[in-house]
Amino acid sequence: MAGWWSWFKSLTVVHLIMSYIYLSSGILVSFLMLVGMVIWPFSKTLYRKFVYFLSYAQWSQFSFIAHWWSNADCKLYISPEDQRMLGKEHCVCMVNHTYEIDWLMAWMMAERHGMLGLLLFPEGTRWTPEKHAACQRIAKEKVPTVVDLTVGFPANQPEPTFMDVVAGKKVTCSMIARRYAISDIPSSEEECGQWLRDLYKRKDNDLIHYKETGEFEGLPVIDIPRRYYDVCWYIFWTIFMCVPLFQYLTYVILAASMVHKLIMAAIIVALMTFMKMMIRFTEVKHGTSYGLEHKKSSNQEGQTQTTSDKKLQ
Repeated sequence: MAGWWSWFKSLTVVHLIMSYIYLSSGILVSFLMLVGMVIWPFSKTLYRKFVYFLSYAQWSQFSFIAHWWSNADCKLYISPEDQRMLGKEHCVCMVNHTYEIDWLMAWMMAERHGMLGLLLFPEGTRWTPEKHAACQRIAKEKVPTVVDLTVGFPANQPEPTFMDVVAGKKVTCSMIARRYAISDIPSSEEECGQWLRDLYKRKDNDLIHYKETGEFEGLPVIDIPRRYYDVCWYIFWTIFMCVPLFQYLTYVILAASMVHKLIMAAIIVALMTFMKMMIRFTEVKHGTSYGLEHKKSSNQEGQTQTTSDKKLQ
């Protein structure tokens, strides 16, 4: 039975259906958010709750894939006092991005604490000095803590990819979390910068120790059980989106013209191509080369300037 189920989860047609569910539900959620803007003039708080509800309905598909499809296993190293506060207060979460799916593991743990929602830059989509100043003011007034989260995967196993999770392969990881009060973080730019450098040095040391021993040190492991909200939402989306799809495909196969069938085949091929492109963007090796290009350009300019100076001499 286990072998058959693993084979089923590895099928491309299954991944195609999952992509269809995600894309179609995303379009519907975006439309509902747009329609829901009629609430905004009357109650901004109610509209934000409405958007959060829809955002969770969409993003919970990722935690479902990690929790239930891949059956991912994650150990959380955290003090009992800090764990009790997760999900009960506003916070800034600092997560390392060392692996291809460390963000997915963080989302999975966030869902277990009822924290999974829409992730945006605090300033929104258009940065301005005014928005930045407002963001800083709100952060000081309403964000009391910073949560430092470091995710690690076993060094004796190949680093997992997003495609491994989509294919239903079991993923194991560990993470260590520490909570800091904003009031304890230095306020001056120089001292805060040093605090950040010390924090990331500690994160690096945590990862080095984990790779060497397979464990994080200094904090106990607390087992956080999975919730059933994400799997319930995924069942809903599967039924809501796939029943009309299969009805339509049955019509195309049995009664549609050859031209109609060719058009549908072209759409399926396009969707498969799009799915592979989107998964490709999650791969670390295909990340942006902007920083490297900028550094290369700076080096070339420096070499050109040096050559010019030598000629002048």
